[in-house]
Amino acid sequence: SVSCEFAWMNKNTSANTGCIFGRRTASGSASSFAFYNGDNLLGYHLHGNDSDPKPSAVTNTVHIVKYTNASASPSSLQVDDSTPVSVVWVNNNTINADPCILANPYDNSANLNLTYLTDVGYIKVFDSDGNLISHYIPVSRNADNVIGMFEIVDQIFYTTSTLSYATIGNSNQKYKVGNW
Repeated sequence: SVSCEFAWMNKNTSANTGCIFGRRTASGSASSFAFYNGDNLLGYHLHGNDSDPKPSAVTNTVHIVKYTNASASPSSLQVDDSTPVSVVWVNNNTINADPCILANPYDNSANLNLTYLTDVGYIKVFDSDGNLISHYIPVSRNADNVIGMFEIVDQIFYTTSTLSYATIGNSNQKYKVGNW
């Protein structure tokens, strides 16, 4: 199982505006590793726990989130310098797949369910020994103006499978890169 750290800003006060990033293998929180926007809070699905307790996270503020996945329950979730919350496990499920940004689809799903009022900065993923295994940063590829995430460790650029969604200036563009 993995731990992570990421920079994020929720720009909507709705109770649930969608996924920040994650992955799931079946419907529901029991098979999901994901983080969600909430109304001045951070929601999550981790080891079957459906956001209990929910850490505070003020809207329209950049937050640094640290999730430390222990070898056994509980794990720890911290927003900025606040007191970490204990994430008590409901199950031992782990998701060993690359996360999807602004979505939490089933494996092999073609569903498009974007969160438009979310800014995602960097995402770092660590193995069980604390070693950095992935470090994603949002970028715009100069050669063709395509927006995506560059993974620094393996030097790989990731973008959406439908390039028109991520091409700057395209009428179907759904993503943007900010400067915060």
